[in-house]
Amino acid sequence: MFFKKKSYLGIDLGANNIKLVELQASGKQFKLLTYGYVEKTVSDIVRDSSEDTIEQTAKLLKKLCQQTKVKTRQAITGLPSFSVFSSTFNLPKTKKSELIDRIRAEARKVIPVPLEEVALDWKILNNKEKDAQTVTVFLNAAPKKLIYRYQDVFHRAGLELTSLETEGFALVRTLIGKDPGNILIVDSSATTTDLILVRQGISLSCQTINLGGKIITQQMSKIMGVDNKTAEQFKRDYSLANQPLPEIIKQLLRPIIDALKYIIKDNEQQDKPIEKIILSGGSAFLPNLDKYLSETLNIKVIIGDPWHRLTYPQALRPILNELAPRFAISVGLALRELEK
Repeated sequence: MFFKKKSYLGIDLGANNIKLVELQASGKQFKLLTYGYVEKTVSDIVRDSSEDTIEQTAKLLKKLCQQTKVKTRQAITGLPSFSVFSSTFNLPKTKKSELIDRIRAEARKVIPVPLEEVALDWKILNNKEKDAQTVTVFLNAAPKKLIYRYQDVFHRAGLELTSLETEGFALVRTLIGKDPGNILIVDSSATTTDLILVRQGISLSCQTINLGGKIITQQMSKIMGVDNKTAEQFKRDYSLANQPLPEIIKQLLRPIIDALKYIIKDNEQQDKPIEKIILSGGSAFLPNLDKYLSETLNIKVIIGDPWHRLTYPQALRPILNELAPRFAISVGLALRELEK
């Protein structure tokens, strides 16, 4: 009768901001206790390991926890996909003890740094063929130096980092769940866009393109001959007015469109067509981006809703709708421990 339900923080340390949610299990659903975000003026700790960046990031995170009045100190965070080495390969079916040795041997071939410098994690994917003589392995390897950096930030912020995983896994958990389909997630941050191929609820591959919301704004400012602030306002005005995607943005999105076309065609040739694309991240709200991609690629495109499995006061729905794509990673991270 004195049992207290556990809650967990999902914290997304983005390049330009920090996003936080606190979730608690509530029957078969999950309760949103609090959420918040803060803009960052310091460098990204993934690219900058300086003492000042680590200290300032920790201070921002600690302040955000205070402002949102979090009830727990247990947190989960995610590593950007571009910072993690990933590979999928087949191995002969064998005993578990032998399989681990084979996976490590294969890892030495595909990971471009010594294994002593990375933390390895892998999943054995289900093979539906009864007589299959091979198993498919999805391998992740994260630099230990980067992991230590994240641990340092959370320790300084007064938080207990209970788990750390790649952001792609968090997105799959939030936006796809147990959907067995062949799905693409397009997640755009400030500086990059990840194209994540998901099949049977497993992230099979991730392609990172160096193009995100901030870079689009910078390129627009050059083309239009205006400052970044004016270019950003141009994007927002079009979005609020529900206007078609401007030609200038269509041109800038060309690398992403070309990459999506290649992935879609490659899967069709394997007789595993992509069923839909889910948009996530701040750039998901570019004016009518979902409609433009759907028409261009001839495929169903939707904006992901990370709140659909959560309970919360309905009065929050308008603001949560506005923030939805930006919080997909942090919600997925918080769900990691609650779903166990």
